Amino acid sequence: LLAFGKSIPFMSYLVMFTLTIFSISLPDGFHNTVQLFANANGFLSMFMIGLFLDFTLPKSEMAKVTKILTWRYGLSISSSVLIYFFLPVEHTVKIILMILVLSPIATFSTIKSAEIGAPRESAGFLSSMSILISFALIVLILLTLY
Repeated sequence: LLAFGKSIPFMSYLVMFTLTIFSISLPDGFHNTVQLFANANGFLSMFMIGLFLDFTLPKSEMAKVTKILTWRYGLSISSSVLIYFFLPVEHTVKIILMILVLSPIATFSTIKSAEIGAPRESAGFLSSMSILISFALIVLILLTLY
C-alpha cells in the first residue's frame, strides 16, 4: 500500500478522480502547461517500446512465456466475447472495454520484473510479444466491429 503512495501516476489519477467527483475544474493555464508534457507522451511511449523490444529468449524460458501468453490472451479474448455479447452498454463502450482487456502488458512491468529478479530476457520478450499480439487483436476489433 505504501508503494502506491509513492507512485506518481497513481497519485495523479487519485487527484484527478477526486477533482472530478467534486466537479472542480482547473484553470486554463494549468491545461496549457500540462499540454506541453502530454504532447511528448506519444514519442516517449514509442521510445520505450523500441527500447525494450526484444525477441531473444533462452529456450529454457520458452514454455513459461508461452504459458503466460496463452493464459493472458485466452482470458482476454474470452472476456472480450463476454463483453461484446452480454454486457448491456452502448456499442462504443463495448469496443473500448474490449480494447482495454486486450491491451499489451505494461512496458514498466519489464522494469519491475528485472527489479524483483525475474529473467530480463523473459520479461522483455513477453512484453514485446504482447505488444505485437495486442496490436493485431485491437486492429482486428476496430476493423470488424467499429
